[in-house]
Amino acid sequence: MSVSLDQLAPAAVFRHFAALSAIPRPSFHEQAVADHLMAFAGRHGLAAERDALDNVIIRKPGSPGYEDAPVTILQGHTDMVCEKNEGNPIDFTRDPISLRVEGDLLKADGTTLGADNGIAVAFMLALLESTDIPHPPLEAVFTSQEEVGLRGAAQLDTSGLKGRLFLNIDSEEEGLLFASCSGGNRSDMRLPIQWIDSAADAVAMTIQVRGLKGGHSGLDIHTPRGNAILLLGRVLHDLQSRHAAQIAFIQSGSGKSNAIPRRAEATVLIAARDQEAVQTTLSTWRERLTQEYVTADPGFELAFASQPDAPVHSFSPSTTQALCQALMLMPQGVQRMSPDIPGLVETSTNLGTLDIVGDEISFGSASRSSHPSQMEATVAKLQTLAAMIGARFELHDSYPAWPFRPESPLRELFVERFTAQYGRKPEVAGIHAGLECGVFSAKLDNVDMISFGPDIRNAHSPDECLSIASTERTWALFLNLLAHIKPGFPTP
Repeated sequence: MSVSLDQLAPAAVFRHFAALSAIPRPSFHEQAVADHLMAFAGRHGLAAERDALDNVIIRKPGSPGYEDAPVTILQGHTDMVCEKNEGNPIDFTRDPISLRVEGDLLKADGTTLGADNGIAVAFMLALLESTDIPHPPLEAVFTSQEEVGLRGAAQLDTSGLKGRLFLNIDSEEEGLLFASCSGGNRSDMRLPIQWIDSAADAVAMTIQVRGLKGGHSGLDIHTPRGNAILLLGRVLHDLQSRHAAQIAFIQSGSGKSNAIPRRAEATVLIAARDQEAVQTTLSTWRERLTQEYVTADPGFELAFASQPDAPVHSFSPSTTQALCQALMLMPQGVQRMSPDIPGLVETSTNLGTLDIVGDEISFGSASRSSHPSQMEATVAKLQTLAAMIGARFELHDSYPAWPFRPESPLRELFVERFTAQYGRKPEVAGIHAGLECGVFSAKLDNVDMISFGPDIRNAHSPDECLSIASTERTWALFLNLLAHIKPGFPTP
C-alpha cells in the first residue's frame, strides 16, 4: 500500500522523503539515488560532485547576511538496511518502499522504512532547495554504503571540504544529542565443510526459529531480545549430542551482520527410528524457549516439520560438531558496560549472519567498542574460537571511534536552542553504534561536530517507524541552529 504524504508537515521534508522511498537504495546499489541527487543539484543550479562509490557533495552559498558565516557540513547516508517480513515479495533492488501512516507514525508495508537515514537526505534537500531559510554556506555530504561498514565515508575524498562545523543527522531519538560514538569492525569465520553421503534410511527435518523482533546490533544490543542463529544453535547442539543428528543445510534470514537476526533455519538428518524422539525433543525446546522469551520476544516460534526428500549430502560428524560448538561458544551481546557513562554499552559483538558459501560455513559478526583494548579483546575471542573449530578468520571494514570533545561551541549552541524550543535541556551522550562522525573526525583536521535526529523506532527491522510530530519539531530545531551560525561563530 502506498500513501500520499502531501498533508504531512514539514511538507518539503516529507515530499523529498516520499520521492526517496520510490528509489531502490540497498547498500551497494546507490547509483539511482546518486543520479537523483545530481539531477536535483542541476535543477537548482547548485555545485555538485560525485565519486566512484556514489558519494555526493552538494554546495550552496550562504543566504543573504550569512555569506561570511563559517561553512557548515551537513551529512547523512543514502543507503538503507533492507529487511522484510516473511512472504513479502518486495525486491529491494527494483521495487519502491510502500508507505503508510498510522496516527503519528510513518511506516512501511512489511519492510524497513529507510528513515535510517532517508530523513537526513530529506532534511538536506528541503534546505538546499529553499529560498527563504537563513543559513550559512553549506556543504551537504551524502554518503553511500554506510550500513555495510561506513565504506562510502571511509573512501570519500574530504580534501575539498572547507567546513569545520559538522551536523550529522543520523541519530534516532529526539532530545538526545550525541557527542561521541564507538568504533567497530566486521569479521567472518569460514568453517570448511566436509561433505558425506547421507544414509539411505535417513529422515530429513526442517527446523526454523522465526518471529523474533531483531533490531540494530548497536542500539538494541543491550536488550534481552533473542538472536535467531544462536537459539537455533542451542537446539542443534542438543539434537547432535542426544540423537546424533547430522546437519545438511543452515542459514540465517538476515544477510546483515549489523542486525540482530530474526530468523534462522536448518535441515537435519536423523535415523528413521529416532523420528518420534526427535519431535519430542523439539517440542520440549519449543516450550522452553517460548517461556524464556515470553516477555522479551513474544513472537518467538520454533517450527519443525518432516521433509519428504532427504538431501543426498550432509555435513560430516566433525563439521556438524564444529558448527554446534561454534554456535554454543560464539560471543554475543554486551561484553562490557561503560565504567564512565552510566547505562552506556562500551563493548559488544553480534553474530548477524550464518550462510553456506561454496564449501564453507560463513559466520558474520559486527563488533563495537569505544575502547581500543576492549575491541582487541573481543576480536581475540572470535579469533580464538575460529582457531578452535578450524575456521579461517577475516577482519574487515574497521572504522574509528568519535572521541568526546571537551570544548564544543556547536554542542553548546544545540543545548541552548533546544532548551529555548522545548523548555528543557537535551541529554548529551555517547552512542554505542558506528556513526560516520568517527570517520569524518579522523579525516577532517580539528572539526566540531554533533549528531541528532527525530524519533525513529525499531530501525533495521520491518517494524521501523518515524514519528511525524518529532520530525516537525526536529526540523524547526535544525533551522533554528542554522540561523544562529552567523558570521563570527567560533570554529576550531
